[in-house]
Amino acid sequence: MARLVLVLLAMLLLGPRPSIGQDPGDAVRNALLAQVLGFGGCTEVTSIRPTSTRFFPGVQFFEGSCTLEHGQSAYPLAARDSGGVIYALDSESAFHFLTRQHPPVGLDSSSVVAYVQWALRMQGKVPASARLLTDRAHAPRELCRKTGLVCTGLFLTHAGPAGRTVFFTAFTDAAIYSAGPIVVDLRTGYVSASVTASFDTSRDTP
Repeated sequence: MARLVLVLLAMLLLGPRPSIGQDPGDAVRNALLAQVLGFGGCTEVTSIRPTSTRFFPGVQFFEGSCTLEHGQSAYPLAARDSGGVIYALDSESAFHFLTRQHPPVGLDSSSVVAYVQWALRMQGKVPASARLLTDRAHAPRELCRKTGLVCTGLFLTHAGPAGRTVFFTAFTDAAIYSAGPIVVDLRTGYVSASVTASFDTSRDTP
């Protein structure tokens, strides 16, 4: 009985510990909203969906959704770890802070392309809806015409020797994103990429 009393007292004094399985809470909601506030942006996050990636098993990710001023949808991304640290994932510095706190798990030459796709999203360089171009038969020829690109000149997404570089092309309904070579440190998870975005100018947004 005395031991039970001590345990209960300790729980009361220490308070609840952060958990990656808890509801998002105000801090996560604010991290999502901070990415879409401003001119033409969102005034609130209308939904938040928990998600995950195998590369960061100790981190819970949250994908928000909201409607921009002109009617398009936005999907900001944030994360929280078991220590309660919040990550607003829309820049290189935010992503590299995440990898320094939580070096990626299972990153090697066979998984580096999938990792880079996640990394570019977390760096705010490629949207979640972008689809990888891995086969010329699936190239978006009409979009190439509208953006002024030559489809046959686009990189097919693939890893370079030993997975230390990646050549990357992805596309949405209104934009093509291309980068290469992207430098990847398989030990630390560091990703350095300069992404070129080519837009269909007949549409309002990518």
